[in-house]
Parts: sequence; structure tokens; C-alpha cells
Amino acid sequence: MSRTILITTGATETFKDLIQFAVSKQFLEYLVTENFTHLIVQYGPDQSIISTSSHLTPVDNNNNNNSVESCPAKSNLQFFTFKQSLSVETYAFNSALSNDILKADYVISHAGTGSILDSLRAHRPLIVVVNNQLMDNHQAEIAKALKDLELLEWAEFDKSMNDEANYDQVIKKLKAILSNDIKFKEFPAPRNGVLNNILAEELGLLF
Repeated sequence: MSRTILITTGATETFKDLIQFAVSKQFLEYLVTENFTHLIVQYGPDQSIISTSSHLTPVDNNNNNNSVESCPAKSNLQFFTFKQSLSVETYAFNSALSNDILKADYVISHAGTGSILDSLRAHRPLIVVVNNQLMDNHQAEIAKALKDLELLEWAEFDKSMNDEANYDQVIKKLKAILSNDIKFKEFPAPRNGVLNNILAEELGLLF
């Protein structure tokens, strides 16, 4: 049975910590233990972390069913495996990211409003990881507000902690979602007053 998780790190800023988490042995091994079959990683403008990962085994794209030519919306599309049981798809940018959100069973995302709303509208269990390196971090306030509404879970990488500890806190949140220890409320209709008020206050965004 297929089980897919999508990690999206943003298209314009390199979210180094989240990309490193996505291809860390700690996270990949956890996915295997939870019987995930597919990992999709959108990594943004810097491919270096993906290309230098020692944990991913490249797959011949020409022999892959989801060939590069058949996915024109995805730039720098590559395929890998981990321990021959987890298929890993990576790309820099996807102009049709909402399609992969629908394909995924779970989403881990940066705090971009577009990715958050696309995931919530698709009713996908969502963990938002805040990028504390951004100067204007209003997105963190949106993520925290939506967490308070029980629409998503959120995390951040603490620079006072080592990578293993930071990765473990995200894995624990995913584990709690998988075990139904964390449950989310249904995403409200687009004109819901509470949600509109949050977005209007933070971004001046109404929809």
C-alpha cells in the first residue's frame, strides 16, 4: 500500500535546515519504519544539499515511470531510493505543487501562506516548520495562530539544540499525527470569519 509524504521548503529562499532534515538518515529511517513508500522533496534554489546527500541512491531517470519529460512543471527533477524501500523524488520548483499536495498523505511545509492554505484546503495533515532565519517572520505568527485553531501542527529548529534533537521534535510530531494523538479540526469554508481575521491581520489577505 502506497504511503506518501511531501516536504516543501519554499521556492525563493533556501531553507537549509528543513532540506537537511528531509534527507537526514534519522528522518529517512523513521519513514521506513512507518512503512512510507514515497518521499517528495521540493527544495528551492539550492540543490547542493540534495546532490551531496550520502543517504540517497540515484535512480536512472530514463528508466523511471515518472520520467523527467513527463513532468514539465517540475524543474531539476531527480529520483532516488533509500534502502531500496523508500522512493525519493526531488525537484527545485513545481508550478503545479498543489497536485503533489493532493498526491501526498501528509505534508511538512515551510511557513509560506500559499503552501499552508493549499495543504489545508486539500485536508492534508500538516506540520509547518518555521524558518527563523527570515528577517520578516510574519509567517510564524500565521502558523502559530492556525495551530491555536487546531488546523495544523508547527515546529521550529532551535539553534541551541543539535540537529538530532531538532529532527527528533519534528519526527515526534509526525508520529503523534500518525497515531492520532494529534488530531486536527476540519478546515473551515473560505469565508470563515475567524480565518479571514487572522490572515487579514497578518497579511492583509482576504479570500
